[in-house]
Amino acid sequence: MKQITSFSIDWHDCGLCSSLDKVHERITVYLRKQLIKLEKFNGLDELLGKEEYFICSESVNDFFDFISRMDLNNEWKKDYTVMVCDGSRWEMRLR
Repeated sequence: MKQITSFSIDWHDCGLCSSLDKVHERITVYLRKQLIKLEKFNGLDELLGKEEYFICSESVNDFFDFISRMDLNNEWKKDYTVMVCDGSRWEMRLR
């Protein structure tokens, strides 16, 4: 079994907005770096801001142990689509 080393969630605003507006955010948690990174992008895919937070090794290890157990037990669904009209799209990636 491959070890999961990062967890990422992307949010996309699919509503009406300007190309200069914030339309995409990405939150990534890294196991080895013990880091949470938040990135914000506009409609031109230009980086608007980036924040990084270091987290304690116990917390990050507990989090990755939890998602690894779910992955091992095939508890993840391939699609968590919920039909709502809020103009948002979410993507989750495990690496």
